[in-house]
Amino acid sequence: MRGVAINAPRWLPTPECARAEIVNVAAGAGVCRALIAGDTAIGWAGAAPSAETAWELHPLLVDPRWHGGGAGRRLVADLERLAATAGALTMELSTSDATRATTLGGADLFADPLGALARLDVLDPSRGHAFRFWQKVGYGVVGVLPDAEGAGVPSIRLAKSLRGRGDLDAVGATGDPTDRGRRIGR
Repeated sequence: MRGVAINAPRWLPTPECARAEIVNVAAGAGVCRALIAGDTAIGWAGAAPSAETAWELHPLLVDPRWHGGGAGRRLVADLERLAATAGALTMELSTSDATRATTLGGADLFADPLGALARLDVLDPSRGHAFRFWQKVGYGVVGVLPDAEGAGVPSIRLAKSLRGRGDLDAVGATGDPTDRGRRIGR
């Protein structure tokens, strides 16, 4: 919840909303994973089919105290491997800019969305934005949906090819796409 409160304050405003999101993802057609350190969940992620050969990765949550330690990378790698094993060729995702941390946040993007996207950058490098993490793990910005989450709150769209990645090996992964709750590390 800490990371959500900082980066997407309107998405999961209460613990009840967070529980409902977990139940929804776990009950869906895709997979979800939790990363556990001792008795503490430090990260959680899910992915599900979104088109014939594409999956959407949503959500990815990592406790901010664990940022930079590889937890997000491990969760993403495991979900990519599972999606590729299930036949996905592309993983897609989106990240909003509700905190106006990028050059897209707060802007009217309808006049020139592609031009604005070409100039996409982080306004305050000390705060950053999730799209930079996604670029570090191989995702490319493929579009923007203006006002997707309210006036001036765009959805930045990213994607990554999974071709030839069905053999990715995340620590502790089972390879069984129906195994929704397996821990992938301690």
